[in-house]
Amino acid sequence: MTSRIEREQIERAVRAICEGWRGVPSVVGHRMSICPYSTGETAVFVTVIPDEQTEDKDWTSRNLDPLCDTIREAIAATGSDRWGYTFFRKPSDLAEGAVA
Repeated sequence: MTSRIEREQIERAVRAICEGWRGVPSVVGHRMSICPYSTGETAVFVTVIPDEQTEDKDWTSRNLDPLCDTIREAIAATGSDRWGYTFFRKPSDLAEGAVA
């Protein structure tokens, strides 16, 4: 089980990364949850919300992996042993009825 303090530390760390990200794609927000993964272990799930105008050519591992790695490192820096899983969804993908 994740304590309130651990959750708050992780949320602050993830928010700082997402709000301070200056790479490609441009990040306009994020969503985060801490819940069990299919293995039964509790994990951190982060949905990064890039700018709606992100071009297809920007959806590459070369651009996305550094952000994923930075989020995982920020989670680890809080002292948490939770693994971070990062997903990307444009704002339009998160419209009512869309799965995040």
